[in-house]
Amino acid sequence: MITIQWMIASIGSLHYIVLMKTIYVDTSVFGGTFDEEFGYWTQRFFEQVIASNIKLLKSDVVDDELTGAPEFVLDFVDSLPDKIIQHIDLSEDAIFLGE
Repeated sequence: MITIQWMIASIGSLHYIVLMKTIYVDTSVFGGTFDEEFGYWTQRFFEQVIASNIKLLKSDVVDDELTGAPEFVLDFVDSLPDKIIQHIDLSEDAIFLGE
């Protein structure tokens, strides 16, 4: 899922519309980095995310699923810059929708 948000930024008398991109990633995206079939494209995805300062939304569900992931996947997730990861809490509404 890709969500594009925008805001108006002002510098002096100049005004700009700034696009801020956020992408929700599930567990398979992190593991896909090491997948034979998807690894190349997933690595390009993360390179672009880092280069473009795109925010990755990571939920409690992803955190729970990652606890069983191989060590090299956990090391990769931990290696991502903190500035691109935004944690989102699992709300009661989300739990209700999942049931």
